Amino acid sequence: MVIKVFIEQTGELNKKNVFDEKTGKFLDTVIIPLSYPYPYGYILDTKASDGGSLDCYVISDRKLAISSIVECEPVGMVEWFEDGQADHKILARLMDEQREVDGAVQRKITDFAVQFIANRTDKQYQLGKFLDKNKAEELINASRVKSFNCANELQQDVIDEFSSELTKDMYLAQAEKGLWQSEEIVIDKYFPKNSSVLDIGCGTGRTTIPLHLKGYQVLGVDITPMMIESAKKIITAKKLDIHYQIGDATKLEFENNFFDNAIFANNGWTQIPGSTKRQKALDEIYRVLKPGGYFIFTAHQRYYSPYHIFFWLKQWLKLYLLKPLGFKVKELEFGDRFFQRNVNGKKTNQWQYIHIPNVSEVKKQIQNSGFKLVETVVMAKLSESDAANRRSTLTKKDQADKSPVFYICQK
Repeated sequence: MVIKVFIEQTGELNKKNVFDEKTGKFLDTVIIPLSYPYPYGYILDTKASDGGSLDCYVISDRKLAISSIVECEPVGMVEWFEDGQADHKILARLMDEQREVDGAVQRKITDFAVQFIANRTDKQYQLGKFLDKNKAEELINASRVKSFNCANELQQDVIDEFSSELTKDMYLAQAEKGLWQSEEIVIDKYFPKNSSVLDIGCGTGRTTIPLHLKGYQVLGVDITPMMIESAKKIITAKKLDIHYQIGDATKLEFENNFFDNAIFANNGWTQIPGSTKRQKALDEIYRVLKPGGYFIFTAHQRYYSPYHIFFWLKQWLKLYLLKPLGFKVKELEFGDRFFQRNVNGKKTNQWQYIHIPNVSEVKKQIQNSGFKLVETVVMAKLSESDAANRRSTLTKKDQADKSPVFYICQK
């Protein structure tokens, strides 16, 4: 799980910055007779039981800048009570560090808490137990009710777009195009002949049909009913025995260790809104695969160039300046992008969503799911023609080495 922490207090300074989350401003700085053990702040897009955001210690020896926003991974939590009301603190580490909540960390936080309680008379404070990563993630997910609902609403927008007549017509035509050359290379390399394959986000069957014709026992699932309906009409006309069903990648309706392999083609995984739901999809795919099974998926890669500078700057301003001030921002996370499909010169009315991640972000989520990352390869190294058609995340002026990345994972 990736969380974003707004830093209010840097570590080891005997002062407390008084920050107002509603206005997004620091109101005052007061001197306190003790030093914060670690950088401290709150997790964006959360709401704790006290009405504010969920508090968080960043377990790091770095002096993180006040007002900075850092990406972290929760590693535990500590119970904290004010006048009997829970105000628990998440313990997190920076994405590029491997800190754990060991005895030294617990002693440092405990010493700070003891001094804090001894020097405060305004409320009754109490330090509770240190809890593990699972409990921390449960609390974070519970505090993200509003954000998760936003992700669900955005997911419905994705379904609505894929259900539009223009998009349906486009995918009916796509079904006849078959596998990309780059897809065929990695499939032939990693999927054993005659093995079973779960085709996630199968659409109208562009990948499902050729996998079936190659001799794989393939089952296609897609969250959009319109796509499954079209896929079934195609195989009826072609007289092919392929099973399709409506299914959500974040809650697959299959038993553990059911499939030999799985594929999520054409950047489908990054059209799942929100990092929490994308992680859940990876967890579910891991669950339904047999030990040793392979999972292949593609994702655009985030990169920066002069052509993109205003796009990313606009995103940063919306998410980290306007959103904390209460402005309505449709993006859930940095890297989210909205676009309108152009089908035969006509634009769809519904805006489509996709997340453009850092490669390191994807690798971290793969690791969190339990998968072993066997190989990453950009599309251009597999097929120049595929890369020429699909190289860009924002503009056609980019080089082929910025084409989508294939991630090959093994359980």
